[in-house]
Amino acid sequence: MLNKNINLLFTSYLTTTFAVMNKTNVRPSVGIDDISIYCPSLYLDIQDFAKARDVIPAKLENGLGLKAIAIPDSSEDVVTMAAEALCDLVEKNNLQPKDIGRIYVGTESMIDGSKPLASYLLGILKQYYDLKSIDAHELYHCDVVDMVFACIGAVDAMQNSLDWVTLNPDKKAIVISTDNAKYDLHSPGECTQGAGSIAMLLSKDPRILEIGSNWGVSAYCEHDFFKPLRLRVRHHDIVSSNGIDASKLGKEVYSEHKDTPVYDGHHSNVCYTNRITEALENFKAKSEKADYLDQWSQLIFHLPYAFHARRVFVPLFIENLKEQGKWDEFSKPFIETIPENDPKFAKLFYKAVSSSRDYKKFVAEKIAKGERASSLIGNMYTGSIFLSLISSLSLTSEDELANKKIGFFAYGSGSKSKVFEAQVKPGYQKLIDRINLFERLENRLPINMDQYEYLHRNKLVVNLDSKDRKVFQTSSGWTDTNKYARQYSLVK
Repeated sequence: MLNKNINLLFTSYLTTTFAVMNKTNVRPSVGIDDISIYCPSLYLDIQDFAKARDVIPAKLENGLGLKAIAIPDSSEDVVTMAAEALCDLVEKNNLQPKDIGRIYVGTESMIDGSKPLASYLLGILKQYYDLKSIDAHELYHCDVVDMVFACIGAVDAMQNSLDWVTLNPDKKAIVISTDNAKYDLHSPGECTQGAGSIAMLLSKDPRILEIGSNWGVSAYCEHDFFKPLRLRVRHHDIVSSNGIDASKLGKEVYSEHKDTPVYDGHHSNVCYTNRITEALENFKAKSEKADYLDQWSQLIFHLPYAFHARRVFVPLFIENLKEQGKWDEFSKPFIETIPENDPKFAKLFYKAVSSSRDYKKFVAEKIAKGERASSLIGNMYTGSIFLSLISSLSLTSEDELANKKIGFFAYGSGSKSKVFEAQVKPGYQKLIDRINLFERLENRLPINMDQYEYLHRNKLVVNLDSKDRKVFQTSSGWTDTNKYARQYSLVK
């Protein structure tokens, strides 16, 4: 009897202990507390671009959703753009050095193979506090690093930092995306270029978005888009084409530095679709969400160009209809009008679905608002998905979104996707309104094709517009021990 009572007491103790542990292990509310964005003040109108490249403007505007390309000025780079967004975020939140526990940067536009962009930003932030006569010694204890995985790098940095905030709720993390999406002149991707930086303040009890802890992931090794160190053995072509014994040739290495990517647009679209589909399935399996399209008021995507999401989401839209038992009724008109033996059946079928009234309504309600800013800026690489977020929040009333959930589809070439969800917090609108995104975009300076190509080739040494900028690249090292080291200055 005594042993039985002891066993009962022990069982009760364990049950109570694990119940308490489960309660204390529930993730607290963490997410995006505030956002700042910096976009270059120069832009190239897509119609001017189309005329110069002998492209029908409607193909770019109506087909891809493009209206303008953001172009960095002469002394702008990914560090200056990130610093502009960072300083604005710090200023409007009155952040003190002791508040900032880490600055994590997502980028694929690195300026150094060793030294991270985040370290430059730490130096500029110290200048910011010095100008205000604020002791910045606490910044020496701020963790900084860059995270690189094509366009998903800033999402990776955010996910990592959300976990860190969970463990350090008295601290704040800053996550920054910064990129110059630059393609070769006259290349197919040239029209999709863009540039800019977005800085996000992550904290407990966030004021804009509470981000969930469930993340779907899909990753696979692909070469859809990459920026290789362009090294190769020159003799390779000679050997392969003439059957020469390679052992008789000395190794001759050819090197060329370029910031622009090697890419296969069609293959990248396939990779994008495959990864987001697999990541969504992974997310649904973890969260048991079958009706996610009904639960998510807005869908936020990485957008290589503005209309990309609406074009690649068609298979997922079809799959959702099947899961909801609505597919047979929806598809009947298309199946009856398109011959199944047509070799282009699949292409014609997808086109018919994307042109349907139901799909257009779905795009208008859940995707289109997130596209608007991308049309005016272009691809921001790591910042593209967060630009879509700002665009969507800016164009949707708080009555429609407060306390609602939105879904995110992140993608990085190479390739990886992450799918996650967030709840929009009441009161977010006043924080988004002070970003004033679309009014700022209306007040940019247009440039012509000659100016654009000079900037693209790094041949222009004079700034075309610097009146509202605070951060400039001011010099580069030239001695043996500091050669090419970039220096930056923050002005009052």
